[in-house]
Amino acid sequence: MAALRPSILHSRMRSSLLAHLAGQARALSLPSFDYKRIRDNAHQLLDNAIKRNVKDAQPHKVGRLYDKFCSLTTAIVQDRHALNMASAKLAKGKHNGLGAEEVAIVRAHARACKAAIQTTEASLAGVQAAMEHEASLIPNTSHPDAPVGDESHAHTVRIHGLLHTIDRVPEDGIDITRLSNLPFADHLVLAERLGLVDMAAGASVAGSRFHYWRGAGALLELAL
Repeated sequence: MAALRPSILHSRMRSSLLAHLAGQARALSLPSFDYKRIRDNAHQLLDNAIKRNVKDAQPHKVGRLYDKFCSLTTAIVQDRHALNMASAKLAKGKHNGLGAEEVAIVRAHARACKAAIQTTEASLAGVQAAMEHEASLIPNTSHPDAPVGDESHAHTVRIHGLLHTIDRVPEDGIDITRLSNLPFADHLVLAERLGLVDMAAGASVAGSRFHYWRGAGALLELAL
């Protein structure tokens, strides 16, 4: 068997990889939003967005789109029911001697139902896309105890373990018995030490400044 040329081999490997990634993308579930909750709590969600300095969130608009979505969905169900009734009537008419004029009327009604369903479904798709987009702009609800404002309003909730020696003591104070003499380590050093990232593998595939999440790091990234 003749060996494949490197260019052909790389091309096939790339095609296989792209197909695999495309399959993974299709397998990813779409975001799920509780539109009824957004509509019923629009005032609170808008207030939360303002406090979080999110200026493009419009929960009231999501509520209006949701009402329109429900209305269009109901219309489609009704038209489908009417279409099914017309189809059943035509089927029975073959055996019950339905007149030609009445058959023509029922068929015209069925065609009208089909056209209405197609038009409404097109409108529904647009409303659903707009609703999902607007809902994605609404930030998560902050904890009631979270301070409002920039970092100057933050306060220490609790201290876990020993802190490194720091040059500036926070305004709300700090327990100096919790200071550590261990050398300072930034986020990259800590992540590599804990096995959360693989910088070498990421750089070899996508270039510098890229990385792969590993273990608990990958789980944390998915959770966020």
